[in-house]
Amino acid sequence: MLERHRMSYGWVWMLIAMGCGGATQQREPRQVEKPLADVEFEGDLQHVEKAEPKNPKMRVIHAVADSSAGAVALFLDDEQSPTAASLPFKSATEYLPISGDGARKVALRPANSDSKAETFFDGQTPKLEEGKIYTAIAYGLVSQDPKITLAAADDPDAKPSAQITRLRWFHAVPGVGPIDVCVPGEKARDPGKPLFANVDYGAFSSDGDNLQEGYANLTANVDMALQIRSHKEAVCSGRVLGIVHFKAPAASNQTAIVLASLKGKGSKRTPGSVLFCLDSPAPSPNCGETALSKR
Repeated sequence: MLERHRMSYGWVWMLIAMGCGGATQQREPRQVEKPLADVEFEGDLQHVEKAEPKNPKMRVIHAVADSSAGAVALFLDDEQSPTAASLPFKSATEYLPISGDGARKVALRPANSDSKAETFFDGQTPKLEEGKIYTAIAYGLVSQDPKITLAAADDPDAKPSAQITRLRWFHAVPGVGPIDVCVPGEKARDPGKPLFANVDYGAFSSDGDNLQEGYANLTANVDMALQIRSHKEAVCSGRVLGIVHFKAPAASNQTAIVLASLKGKGSKRTPGSVLFCLDSPAPSPNCGETALSKR
């Protein structure tokens, strides 16, 4: 029995010597992955930096064809000092950064005046949205109907290709009903081909056939003629009110505003010219006037 136990103990000591310590090779300690709940992250996940919101931008175009107005001072949001001290007829401000979104108050007063001067117009814009760019057009008459008001629309944030100009239209002639803007027919009295149809007074051209966001695509750097016609059910068959000749610049967005002639009196005026203003992303002010002709 004693010999049997001694043999057993010998085997035990041999196994211990083989499994650990002594001259035997040591095993690499096993690396155990931590469960996800115990993993430590660098930084504070509750304080992730967010992109700063972009304030809207807006420019104002003076299209009030009334000699009583002349140049005007532009006031925003009840400010005591004007944003633009003297904005002449047929001109535009720069794209002005607007602090915060929402509707903004707009007032027009005589040029170089303060906030206590008489007011030609006192109203507000539509709701302006974060990061968007806008054109606001002041139009109408000072002391007669239709009175001065303000219309606004979104501007693009990208320009078209080098071969294209994008053009939209605005009707600012008091007393003149809806108009069609047309490519002339072969003969003077032939119906034209519609570019913009049924544009109301105080309105931008709206979406429709071949229009996107109220813009039509034109071939750039080509001499063009467009008729302004009284709107009829048969589009571009109404009376021709005037013709504008122009060349559209390449890779640009433009707003064309048909203006009343200053020669007229009373609440009914006649179209006198078209004001072409480059839209975003081009810098503003950048407007040029082209007189209407009969041919």
